[in-house]
Amino acid sequence: MTDDIDILNKRQDRMEHAIEKLTNISNDLNKIIAVQDIRLTQQEKKSTDIFDLLEKHAERLKACFDV
Repeated sequence: MTDDIDILNKRQDRMEHAIEKLTNISNDLNKIIAVQDIRLTQQEKKSTDIFDLLEKHAERLKACFDV
């Protein structure tokens, strides 16, 4: 009977350890996703800024040649 209890306690300890590891992994993944989201947002803004500059430059060139 005590052997069964010891086995169950060991399994419970392993399960708790596994749950703790999975929780840590989940937290780490959430942090990574948050950082990647920030980077994507920044990249989208940079792309929009570059596109706007190109459009302005194209308008200036068009104005120069349309004269």
